[in-house]
Order: sequence, then C-alpha cells, then structure tokens
Amino acid sequence: MTLPAIEGPVTLAVDMSQWGGDFTLTEARAAMAQGYSMCIPAAGPGGYGKMYRYQADDALRAGMSLGAYIFLEWGNDPRQWVAAALNSVGEYRDQIGYWALDLEDNINTPPPTLQERIDYAWAALDQLQEFGVAKSQLIIYTGGWYWVRGDAFQNTDYFAKQGYGLWESYYDENKNRNGWYDCPWPTEKIYITQYGGTQDVGGQSVDVNAVYRMPNGDRSGTLGEDMAAIEELNKLKIALFAGSERDSQGWSDQQRLEYANYIIEAKGQSMLDLAASAISLSKDALAIASNGSDGSDGDSLSVAEFQAILAAAAAKAESFKP
Repeated sequence: MTLPAIEGPVTLAVDMSQWGGDFTLTEARAAMAQGYSMCIPAAGPGGYGKMYRYQADDALRAGMSLGAYIFLEWGNDPRQWVAAALNSVGEYRDQIGYWALDLEDNINTPPPTLQERIDYAWAALDQLQEFGVAKSQLIIYTGGWYWVRGDAFQNTDYFAKQGYGLWESYYDENKNRNGWYDCPWPTEKIYITQYGGTQDVGGQSVDVNAVYRMPNGDRSGTLGEDMAAIEELNKLKIALFAGSERDSQGWSDQQRLEYANYIIEAKGQSMLDLAASAISLSKDALAIASNGSDGSDGDSLSVAEFQAILAAAAAKAESFKP
C-alpha cells in the first residue's frame, strides 16, 4: 500500500547540546504542548555531547521520541570519536531513531584534500554501522553555506549517492524543505530541516526543526505518513501524562505508557501497528482519566475526549486492514 506524499513536516523536533544544561520534565512537557514531539541532543566527546543522558531522560518521560547528533571534530580518530559517542548515550541507545553526523566548522583544521575529508566522515559512518546502527538511521547534518565551500566538501554528491539522508541547516523560519542551489541531495532525501536557530521552547534554549520522514527513510505506510494520526497521538501523549498525575497509581502506569510510546515512535512501526497501538494507548488513557476526573482540568483531556480519540483510532485501524 502506498499512501500519497505529504509536503509538510510530519512532526517538529528540538535539538540541543550541553550548553542548554538539563532538559527538565517541565520544559519537555511544555515543548510537547507546543507541538515538538522529538528531542535530538548532542552525543559524544568534545564540547557538545556531555549532557545527553540528562536531556534524554526527561524528554522520554514527557513522551518525546529521541534522536542523537555527533559533532565530528577534525584531527581526532573518527572511529574512536563515534565509539565514545555511542558510549555516552548509555541505556538510551536502543531508543534513538535518527543518528546524525554533524559536519561543519569546528575548532580544528580539516584534512587538506576533499578525498581525505570524505574518508574521514565515511570512517565515522562506517563505524556507526559496525556498532549496529542501521544505515536507514544515519543522516548528514550540514548547511549549504558550509557544504559548498572549497575547504569543506565542495558540494560533493558522494554521501547522497550512498543513500544517506540530509538534515539541512537553513535558518529561514520556513518549515518546508529547501535545499540550496545545486544541492546534491534531492528534495525527497531531505529528512529534517533546521529552520530556526537558538530560541525559547518550553523555557529551554534550543534549535527548532521540521521532520519529514521517520528513521527508516520511507514515507509509504510508516508512522510519519499520516498527519492526523500524528496529531492524535501527540494530543494523547500530552493528556496521558497530565491525567496520570491525578491517579494514585500514576507512576507505574506512566512508565508503562512511556515505554509503549517510544516503541511506537522510535521504532517507526507501520500505520496498521500505529493504529493498533493508538487503540491500546487510548484505552489505558481512558482508564486513567476515569479514575481521576470526568471533566477537563485545562491541562488534560476529558473522558469524552479520550473516547473520541479511541473511536478515531479504531476507525483508522479498520481503514488500514489488509
């Protein structure tokens, strides 16, 4: 089954480094409420990735899915650099959807030739795959302002031809995919656009991104394909955690529901699986809401609204049956 292409983003994401400090549960929930359902912290050594676990922890607890980016610094062993990055994410490794290799200016001098720079980046990507990261999860983060330069990658199409997607940096506040003049990646291979530089989201200083594809790089029948389903699920997640706080048994329920959430999002299940999972989550949410309050308290959905989500999920599941 092939679903029609969607031009706009399937979700929004924040990315951050250690300079943002901890990403608190309050901040993560506020970001979710503003429509940002993915968090992509920096991982690894150097001056960027030392806060990954602290930032990932409350992002997951708030219902966000996870990515990771590795700021590659010239002059180091790229394989050791990547190994350190994988180690830095600890127990969150299996919950990460996208892994991005960040290629841009850094404090060290790049190798003198284009081929050496390509080989350097390639070694990092190869090491990630040797450690078990799927190629479909790997993307290149860069911007046209850097990629085309003579002392950078001279607009090479090498990585695009190898099948790696692009996370494009272009601060124009436009959530549509842009590319740049003579960009070697076709539009459909631009998986994320970083459309805004540092700004306040939920009380935290982050960069903002539009995400067009889930980590398997395929919009056909994947979680990211259906905007209505994404909106329903995000609304449900916000309500779940607000609702669970009213229940004396809330923490055990919340942990169970969080686990279901990141399985749905980080693993990129099919639309049929998504619909089934949405039904299960909706039933759990309805039970929590019923134990708490029959009306909306302004932060969570009412029982009637939960029932409406459940009905929509059931109809979606029926529509996707083989």
